[in-house]
Amino acid sequence: MRILSIAIAVLLLACQAALAADQPLSFTGPPDTRYRELNCKVYFYHAVIQDFPDENGRPAMPEGFNWLADLQSQGEMFADTGIVEWSDAVDQMDEGRQFYWRNSRFNCIINYEWEFVEEPVLRSSIANDEGPYHSPVDHPAYGDDRDNYDGLFQIYRLFQYDAETKHLQRVPGGGGFTWGAEAETGKCGWSWWAHPPRGHYCGSDWLMVHEFGHQLDSLFEQSGHPEVWFNHLAPELSNTGRFGEHFDANSFILRRIRETDWEDLAWGRMLEFVDDDGDFVPLNTPYFHNSVIPFDYHFAPYTDPYDENVDTDNDGVDDRTELLASNGNAEGHGENLNRNAQIQDPEDKDTDSDGLPDGEDPYPTLWNFDSVPEARSGNVGKIICGGLRDEDSLRVDLMYVEETRLEIWLHTSAVEWEAGRRFKLMLDLDNNGWFEGNDNYRFIINREGIEQAARHECPENVDWPSENRSFMEDARFEGVELMQSWLDGDTGRIVVHLILGCEQFNELGAVPGEMIGINAGIAPAGAKRFEMFTEPNTLLPVELRR
Repeated sequence: MRILSIAIAVLLLACQAALAADQPLSFTGPPDTRYRELNCKVYFYHAVIQDFPDENGRPAMPEGFNWLADLQSQGEMFADTGIVEWSDAVDQMDEGRQFYWRNSRFNCIINYEWEFVEEPVLRSSIANDEGPYHSPVDHPAYGDDRDNYDGLFQIYRLFQYDAETKHLQRVPGGGGFTWGAEAETGKCGWSWWAHPPRGHYCGSDWLMVHEFGHQLDSLFEQSGHPEVWFNHLAPELSNTGRFGEHFDANSFILRRIRETDWEDLAWGRMLEFVDDDGDFVPLNTPYFHNSVIPFDYHFAPYTDPYDENVDTDNDGVDDRTELLASNGNAEGHGENLNRNAQIQDPEDKDTDSDGLPDGEDPYPTLWNFDSVPEARSGNVGKIICGGLRDEDSLRVDLMYVEETRLEIWLHTSAVEWEAGRRFKLMLDLDNNGWFEGNDNYRFIINREGIEQAARHECPENVDWPSENRSFMEDARFEGVELMQSWLDGDTGRIVVHLILGCEQFNELGAVPGEMIGINAGIAPAGAKRFEMFTEPNTLLPVELRR
């Protein structure tokens, strides 16, 4: 009998795992110092008024409604909130820009030319009437832009008449649409969306990453490379889970693109960065907001610290691997990371200050992870991050019985559980990556039991992943058992017990030394995001031992 007993206690929002050993220099070819520069135009509209009829033909506003006067009465002509949202959009779009720079492995930089439209306009003046897309009108200005730029964005603060209040109200954004590039005319693609207000569960950062992914897909397709993945990995299409939808999926797609393919794009231009030490990390980083302030001033390092040797801090991990070990984002559509997230520091040989050099540390950004956890019968291995007594800590225990079952216990605050807290559990039973094979499972659990269960399937002969939410209908699942436990006297914890039988989950027929990957998170009732203890698409490895 093989026994695995692992304790994971996580203080969420306090740590991040980035495993350098799992981050290749390039998935598809040796790196070089050339990169593709794409220049894009961005229109940001201060106020766009919805005036298209709804799907039943009802008018958007009462006849004679003075929408301009209503905006003025609300102080929304040039309101502070609008200016703040302008600033948010600029920051978030630049986060998308640095995401492409990092995850293309320094192969693609996107530059913006901004145009801010302060005067409120009706939506029909800038878009067509073909709902629900309402794409931008291809008027001369946009036509010229599509000829003169490599990409185009139209972002707007959307207002809609509310029948109850009889006033215009700010409409939350979220969804966006993209029209692809055209090789025959040389016109670039363009994307448009309603900018989400501050505090919304998504932002223009992931909208930019996702929608420009469509533009980039079309640039490659129109330039002779149709094999780049279509990146619309969305739950409503049942082709992915919430986890894997935007930042992490786009990172995976970008890192699959061959280094040499960037040379073939019919848009933009190839440039070369300075690299005196030959580590394929640029000495000079792109600027922030197209200014003279580099990315590094606002974000983590994106450039070579000194450009004198390939491993500046002599920790056994070259600078390029350390800089590219993380996706670099702190949020996603369905998950939120800790706010004290770290990435590997090419200037610090022990990023997490745990006494173990990054080159020897399987968890170089987690201070108390100094080895891949393992457990034998009678000897419990532990993964601990944060205090066991902390109210928001999450603990996961696993026990593997050879060829029989995997038992999992999820522990959290009983008070928060009674208030509606939910669990999210992700398992990669072969520890070969969330985008590899059919052995990746996601469970969302609430007080009533399993809210959602899905298998993330990535067979080699399909173009993109799919999500199977019906797999449990044909398989006996031993269910969810709830029981209360009290730890450390006055610290209340609820324990959720799951059992995965090896007969149904045959990937669990493991041999000693085999790894599984795990990630977990919590969310309050009704929350849009789960707080996860690793960055998107990174699972903690656990070794099964006899």
